Amino acid sequence: MASTMKKLSLPILSACLLLASCAASAPVTGQMQKSDETFSGTVTGSGYSGGSGELTIVSSRKAQCRGGFTYISRRRADGVLNCDDGRTGPFHIAAAGATGNGYGDLNGQRYTFTFGPQ
Repeated sequence: MASTMKKLSLPILSACLLLASCAASAPVTGQMQKSDETFSGTVTGSGYSGGSGELTIVSSRKAQCRGGFTYISRRRADGVLNCDDGRTGPFHIAAAGATGNGYGDLNGQRYTFTFGPQ
């Protein structure tokens, strides 16, 4: 029985490690339109096969924002960003591998961002 458990444990552990390594993070930089407010942060996702991810940013005005997103196709994802200063709104991502760009609205004010190796 113990031998069988060891034989089963190794493939299960290997699969878990492999799946965990699928998640990737990339740096994000962006700008609010019609404003001098900028932001930086990370986008973390598991790719289309994983189905979801998270955008986390801090603005030059010290607002912290976080939002989950869901892939709607291999290269597109949609989510909602919520900030600790009360702003909230939808965002959209267009990805090409580990790089991409996006845009969104926070309380009606448009912002744009890029992500990937800088």
